[in-house]
Amino acid sequence: MPLSDRQSSIPEFARTLHDLKDLMGTSSQEIIEELAFQILMNRFPGLASGTLSPAEETRLRREADELTDFLCEAMDLAPSLEGGKDAQH
Repeated sequence: MPLSDRQSSIPEFARTLHDLKDLMGTSSQEIIEELAFQILMNRFPGLASGTLSPAEETRLRREADELTDFLCEAMDLAPSLEGGKDAQH
């Protein structure tokens, strides 16, 4: 995903993550870890069986870092979005 697309989708994703956090009563870190795990399992079928090639392992590490950064940015933004909602009421 291009950086500009990623940045424009962060506020919407942050609202979703914030709602998940409230619904599940769990920590942001737990949500981030579970989402990242599920996304990476779908993108890298060999991850579950331990059959990743060296090239896939390199790509997996890069994508995991990017995904974690994106999810963390969204979670960091979630409280400010909630504050914005409260300010509007």
